[in-house]
Amino acid sequence: MSRRCFPVWLAGILLVWQVVTAMERPLQRPLLIYDADCHFCGLWIAWCRERTGDRVDYIPSSEVKDLFPEISPQNFEESVQYISPDGGRCQFADAVFMALATSWMPAKTLVWAQGHVPGCRPTLNFFYRIVARNRALFSFLTRILARGGG
Repeated sequence: MSRRCFPVWLAGILLVWQVVTAMERPLQRPLLIYDADCHFCGLWIAWCRERTGDRVDYIPSSEVKDLFPEISPQNFEESVQYISPDGGRCQFADAVFMALATSWMPAKTLVWAQGHVPGCRPTLNFFYRIVARNRALFSFLTRILARGGG
């Protein structure tokens, strides 16, 4: 039996504690809140974590929804939520690209385009909503593509 230096469940508790105490002080890093019950979301959160490393904290909405009463349950169900250290918030494709832009150049370019190219933001958010409404299908397609590429 292998011994872990730091139990995974303890890391989760510490992250929730960080978010709770952040209500009294700014976050140290951006926070991306996601639906942990969604298989598709879990696949893509893992992909995002690989790219952002420790520059972004990720936490399931079920663990923090009471800490952010300004975010409706419907918003948590429809989309990931990005909370910046200064308290700013965005959702849909904006949230994904803001998180990825902390360390991944293609996302930095998309964040720039969302603010400067007419129609970019609504188009990306439109496609995000299509994917969000069809998570089972896109989860299946993601698994097929992942098997084919590896």
